[in-house]
Amino acid sequence: MNRPVDSSDHADLKTWPLGKLTFDWQELNQDFGSNPRNYREVTDIAKMNGEEELDLRLCMIERPFLVSSSDKF
Repeated sequence: MNRPVDSSDHADLKTWPLGKLTFDWQELNQDFGSNPRNYREVTDIAKMNGEEELDLRLCMIERPFLVSSSDKF
């Protein structure tokens, strides 16, 4: 399906160009609910990696076209 693309669609690429995916998508496909973390542990991890950034755009569907039969109108 082709769709018109305007300049606003990719304006962020000037500031944040797409990089290389440095991990496998399977690493994001985890059952996080079955592995609860202590909020202090998560806070410590966030503090240790405060300057790190992770660009998830390479793993995302830019414009998904899906409607579930249970979606509200």
